[in-house]
Amino acid sequence: MNKYSKNNVSKSGRELAVLLNYDNTNIDFCESHAITEHIEIVNFWSEKHLAILDKQINSLQRLIDQHNISNNQCMYAGRLKKLDTILNKLNRMPKTKLSRLNDIAGIRIIVPTLADLNYLLVAINTSSQLKDNWIIRRDYLSNPKENGYRAVHFECTYEDSYYGNLKGEVQLRTEKQHAWATAIEMIDIGKQINQMLKFGAKDSDDYKFFSVASDLIFLEETNSSNYLGLEEYSLLCNKLQEINRKAKVLERLKTVNSSFFRNPELEEDEYDYKYIALVLNKEEQYIFTRNISSHEEYFQLELSLSEISEHKLSFLNNPNNVVLVSPDAKDNLDELYPNYLGDISKFIYMCENWLSQNYYLNGQGKRAL
Repeated sequence: MNKYSKNNVSKSGRELAVLLNYDNTNIDFCESHAITEHIEIVNFWSEKHLAILDKQINSLQRLIDQHNISNNQCMYAGRLKKLDTILNKLNRMPKTKLSRLNDIAGIRIIVPTLADLNYLLVAINTSSQLKDNWIIRRDYLSNPKENGYRAVHFECTYEDSYYGNLKGEVQLRTEKQHAWATAIEMIDIGKQINQMLKFGAKDSDDYKFFSVASDLIFLEETNSSNYLGLEEYSLLCNKLQEINRKAKVLERLKTVNSSFFRNPELEEDEYDYKYIALVLNKEEQYIFTRNISSHEEYFQLELSLSEISEHKLSFLNNPNNVVLVSPDAKDNLDELYPNYLGDISKFIYMCENWLSQNYYLNGQGKRAL
């Protein structure tokens, strides 16, 4: 049932986003009814994007089968963007309309190496089903973000009979790039948006640390057989060591990694479930999963874990992160969503290797051991 126009959708998204900027604990009766309706409309629009996940995941699986790609060579899962994430994005981008957001539905694809990534890129670009539907929107491999983020982002399209083209996003990364991005999200926990590395808090030592780490990953992935012999590699290791001595980044990463009680096991429900909800509580440092039978059940879970009601709309102090993912991820939750399972051990291992390199520069600026 299509109850709302795109204008209704965009208006509700904007109204809720604006309310996030104010102390709205004393909302009057008329405003409370408006908030209830706005939340209902945003929920409706989010649910519309489930069709994108179903269609694009099916197309991706057919491509994987055609090329005999094993689960070890390619892991993937779909997710819907959380309500608070949607509204915070609208706040950061005030000219953007909710009806035009292209990443409410998203698919994450993780492959072991850069060679695997390039192979899959060729497969996608020559696939009769995907080449005209998955369009590269951002090539962060060739042009990484300033903070060092690297991946390939596709925009995909689903034709809705009433709303026309609905868009989703596909992210393609290597395992090392994914480990880097996951660690960024974990170290950002508890920060205000303008302090988050993910959104470009450029002046911090953490930002510099992750930027150097990204450059090290790039050298490792593009010079897989001889990167240890590169002078640039040793210079970057030295730089990372200097930043870490000052800012204790690795120590803090280890603290974050060890502080969460993990309970990623899914219960075997008597009913058939369609999705998986991952919930991370930042205050109690606890992670759990829940089987979800419908989008409405997920949305009610998200509301119950947030300070959201007809009387209040606030995410500023909400300790819970919750995300809805496709059941395809069940066997690989720890690999695909380690940030929601409180696990950044892979990135820590990489950092330990970089920080243990015994390179230094002698007086002539030459590398020595």
